[in-house]
Parts: sequence; C-alpha cells; structure tokens
Amino acid sequence: MGNNPQMPYNELPLLPPKVELDNKTILKKAISANGRKTCI
Repeated sequence: MGNNPQMPYNELPLLPPKVELDNKTILKKAISANGRKTCI
C-alpha cells in the first residue's frame, strides 16, 4: 500500500511507551559525562 496524503494514518503507537527506555544509572552517567569539558 502506497502513501496517500489525503488519508490519515491512525495506527501510531500510544505515548508514552510501556517500556522504560532510560534508567537512573544511564542518566547519571550521561549527566556526569556532559559536565566534563574536553578539548582535542
């Protein structure tokens, strides 16, 4: 089935996802890495 701009696509997934995408450990490491300023 091709793309028809005149017909809406109503089968999008519900938000927010039921799966936790980020956990506290990953977020803490990302925040601490963002705070470091490195020059090459």
